[in-house]
Amino acid sequence: MRACLVRPGVGLLLVALVAACAPAASPGAAPAPAAGQPAAQPAADRAAAAARAVESFYRGKTIRIVVGSAAGGGYDTYARTVARHLSKYLPGNPTVIVDNMPGAASLIAANYVYRAAPKDGTVIAHIQGGLFVQQLLGLPGVEFDALKWQILGVISPDNPLCVATRASGIRSLADIINPSPKPFVVGGNAPGSATWDVPMRLKAALDLNLRMVEGYDGTAKVRLAMDQGEVDGMCGWSWESVQATALDRVQSGDYVILAQVTDQPLKDLPQVPLAFQYARTEEARQFIRLGIIIPSKILRPFLLAPEVPAERVQALRQAFLATLDDPEFRQDAERAKLDIAPISGEETEQLIRELFAMPEDLKEKLRRINNKEL
Repeated sequence: MRACLVRPGVGLLLVALVAACAPAASPGAAPAPAAGQPAAQPAADRAAAAARAVESFYRGKTIRIVVGSAAGGGYDTYARTVARHLSKYLPGNPTVIVDNMPGAASLIAANYVYRAAPKDGTVIAHIQGGLFVQQLLGLPGVEFDALKWQILGVISPDNPLCVATRASGIRSLADIINPSPKPFVVGGNAPGSATWDVPMRLKAALDLNLRMVEGYDGTAKVRLAMDQGEVDGMCGWSWESVQATALDRVQSGDYVILAQVTDQPLKDLPQVPLAFQYARTEEARQFIRLGIIIPSKILRPFLLAPEVPAERVQALRQAFLATLDDPEFRQDAERAKLDIAPISGEETEQLIRELFAMPEDLKEKLRRINNKEL
């Protein structure tokens, strides 16, 4: 406490002395509001008010997860598993449904959610993250900006495989490295999808005798083509999707895993060779790492349009991560043979920024592959 003495006759200094004798303000104390202005609302009150607004908005609403692939494939299976559990972690407990919108490696779904769908937080996109590379390369048809998506997260990184049917007679990537007389005919979607990008980039990196039959709208349709003998197999089919939809075919020997396009062998596939092992140069190894493995980490994003209000984005992000940690969800995912290794929205956005910092010579090589010049 500060002591102050006031002598008679010093009225001219009275006001100053009274001010000086007032208790000192605590360090960090908020300034008093100006006359006529309301006191600032505490942060906790503002957060509570925002939560009430989010709850009020979502009560009675329906949220659509728009999946850019056909029903029955890995993307669809992941989305439907999330949809069964997401509501309980969202304020207002809205209904959550899945809406399949296949086409052009999920580009149709991505453009729809980014440009045409409601921007109020009732539409979530689950698209193929290879489309981010499409934008990076300046390819036509992309009507979104990957750096502006608001990302809930990635449900699990993809671990791409090359798989052949037993009937094809192909047992290893070594069987199709040029000058191989036998082509490896694979089924795929379109540029921007893992089933197109991975084989075509591997073909360039490893000099494979590989031929693409494109236009299938999901891995389920490629599997049917494999079983009917229309194609020999599929590259870019993730281990996560294989486990969910065709593990029995691998275990029976009907499908042969030729290689895994990963940094390290997966714990479930310790004997399956890495694509790196077939690379003849360091340049080829770097191309596989930068052109396939890193993009594969962000292939399964759940996205919101840029205009969705921040408080709803935050609520959806929290609900998404809580869902992926929910014991009932985990049991559901295990029954469906889904791997869950979430990457947060913030981490995913950082990976996309790193992708867009790709060296120009690598971008040019990827452009040539997408233009079918390699």
